[in-house]
Amino acid sequence: MLIVFSWIFIIALASCDPDTTPPSEPDPVVPPSSLTFKCRSDTTIYIGEPQIPISEIEVESPMVISDCQMGQYVINSNLPDVLTPGQHHITYLAYDQCGNAANCSYTLSVIYDYRWDYLGTYNGTYRCSSFPNPHPYPMRDTFVEVSLSLKPDHLFVGDDEVFVDSTGKFPYPSTGGYRFYGFHFENDSLHRYQIWGVINSQSSCYFHGKKE
Repeated sequence: MLIVFSWIFIIALASCDPDTTPPSEPDPVVPPSSLTFKCRSDTTIYIGEPQIPISEIEVESPMVISDCQMGQYVINSNLPDVLTPGQHHITYLAYDQCGNAANCSYTLSVIYDYRWDYLGTYNGTYRCSSFPNPHPYPMRDTFVEVSLSLKPDHLFVGDDEVFVDSTGKFPYPSTGGYRFYGFHFENDSLHRYQIWGVINSQSSCYFHGKKE
């Protein structure tokens, strides 16, 4: 009987051991916060090639305003790696570690500007003639700078602000008065002619130059 009692007593003591599992930590309290976008307006950009990597274009990201105190926010977008002419509907999505999320959308219009193909410095030769008196500079090496004008479809060819079409030609062979003028671009070359004249007197010059 003593042996049986001893085992019962030991079992009873073992069943009375206190629970040593530590209490669980309460979940951290997330303070109220917000996440908002300051979205950009619809934008138009001009490119000088049929397509261009997005890395070569400055595309300003929308501003994100967040007061979350639990870390940085993350932004994703559907901005393409390569831009092509047309309308691109760009969407940005931002989220933070406080559980906030916001989105922003705008339209990015991409226009191919053919004028960019013709920009540069053209080194070449002027050949001139005149009557009744000989031209003082019948041939000379020189250059012509071609740059963008603020007017649509216009270029500065030297000091002349002139219209140019998508084929690289100036379609109007005269600028009025006593001066006739024309040019065209072809194979990275510029061909320009100018004629000045009055009664019994005329001077003409032709320039051919290759782009650097």
